[in-house]
Amino acid sequence: MYFLGASASVDALFYFGRGKIMKKKLLIGIIAGTVLLVAIIIGAVLLFGNKEREKGELEFALNKDGESYSVVGLGTYSFPNVVIPETYKGKPVTKIADRAFYGLGEPVYGDDGMGHADYNDCAKITSITIPNSVTSIGERAFAYCESLTSVTIPNSMTSIGDYAFCVCTSLKSIDIPDSVTNIGYSVFRFCMSLTSINVDTDNQNYKSIDGNLYSKDGKTLVHYAIGKKDTAFDIPEPVTDISSYAFYGCLSLTSITIPDSMISIGDSAFSGCMSLTSIKIPNSIKSIGHSAFSECGLLTSIIIPDSVTNIADFAFSYCESLTIYCEAESEPIGWSYSWNFSNCPVVWDYKNK
Repeated sequence: MYFLGASASVDALFYFGRGKIMKKKLLIGIIAGTVLLVAIIIGAVLLFGNKEREKGELEFALNKDGESYSVVGLGTYSFPNVVIPETYKGKPVTKIADRAFYGLGEPVYGDDGMGHADYNDCAKITSITIPNSVTSIGERAFAYCESLTSVTIPNSMTSIGDYAFCVCTSLKSIDIPDSVTNIGYSVFRFCMSLTSINVDTDNQNYKSIDGNLYSKDGKTLVHYAIGKKDTAFDIPEPVTDISSYAFYGCLSLTSITIPDSMISIGDSAFSGCMSLTSIKIPNSIKSIGHSAFSECGLLTSIIIPDSVTNIADFAFSYCESLTIYCEAESEPIGWSYSWNFSNCPVVWDYKNK
């Protein structure tokens, strides 16, 4: 009995101790769950708490300065013609936020800060009027607004963010005022109807030549208006650089002439130019960017002069009909391992063959 009693006492102590441990673990779990829930609530408040929307209005967020607002979404506004107000609740509207009118469909957030099943209809917007209070347009602010045909950019504007009007396939022309000092990366990429990018002559950073966008000094071709129906284009001197995506997706051009002033060709500069059959690279070119001529399916031949010391990855990828003629006797050290990703036929030292 003594040993049985001792054993029972030990078992009792064991189960009692284990019970305390289990209770302790349960308490820790409850505390951890509570902390996580509080963190989620705080995060939601920080992310969505400053968004304000009323029936029939755009959605706004108070800027960090506490003195101005950004328009951050379509809200419950009735499209297709959007007019952004100069003020909201007595304070100026100074920014159009990143993805504010992103046309692929973003979840609409209610007053509780939670996402709902319905999606906005930014893709149906046909015109945007921006007031003189706004100074910047954020990244992808109007991307995929496929019905957008008209945008009024005020003289207050200084910055247009990356991809701001990307895939605005109905946009035919746009006017850039003299106040704009920065136009971001690939702003008009895949604007298939764009025939004219007009820059105010007083602008100190950019200019327009025949409806195409250049740096003020004329040395960088920033963007070709790919909605033009011309089949041939001569890049003018003194252009030295072609920006990334400058001709991306142009379907009309069959021939492009590059001047002897050119030094570099940007990433994807001629990518998707599916009608392109002729282009000559001059001896002045030193570098060819990533995917520069990718998906130029009708291009049958191209000559790479020995002045080219750098070719990036995928420069001629998916050019099914292309044969590449190189002045160099063998592959230069500065050319990327995947420069000829699609294994197009290459003729080295072609001048001596």
